[in-house]
Amino acid sequence: MQRGKLFRDPLSQRARLQYARDFLEWVYAEGRPPEWLQGRFWEWFCGVAPEQTQKQVRQKWAEIIGRTARWHWDALRVNARVSVDAMLSSSGGVEARGLAGVARALGAWTGRDGRRYFHYAPTLPRPLGSDKLMRAALDQFLADLSGLSVDALGQCAECLRWFVRLRGTRRKFCSPRCSWAAYSERQEGAAPGRRKGAPRK
Repeated sequence: MQRGKLFRDPLSQRARLQYARDFLEWVYAEGRPPEWLQGRFWEWFCGVAPEQTQKQVRQKWAEIIGRTARWHWDALRVNARVSVDAMLSSSGGVEARGLAGVARALGAWTGRDGRRYFHYAPTLPRPLGSDKLMRAALDQFLADLSGLSVDALGQCAECLRWFVRLRGTRRKFCSPRCSWAAYSERQEGAAPGRRKGAPRK
């Protein structure tokens, strides 16, 4: 099964932003059960939820879910997060890194406008193994970033996770929760009689 996710129609840039966002949300999803992590990963990698697929693809989906059910999904998520942080942590932008040995294949898909478009994406490694699959996933994440403005990604000023800016604003926080936490910290720091760096009560 090929990752049939990106139709190169006029919506392709936003589609790539959304796929990059979905992958980052998976990477930073702490405390989730293995079944959730497994299902969300395959929805992202295949680019389609199981209920949206044709019967033949649903059968392949069920086979893949069965074969990967015993994988250590949270450990895979943590390793992917470490790799993402390392690739995006350079202060001057992103580090020049590639992922050698990832198999890709050329296909053709019908876009939402009814036209046919080339689609070049990683294929499932054979035999299917978790390490090779995560390399393919990281390779696709980097491909989704290709051609996008560097400003499309931000690093949260509160929790330091990377996030996608779907709108053309330079948000500093990944979520309202982090924005509120930073605001609360500023308010506490400005309270009369409170020394900077003093422990909170």
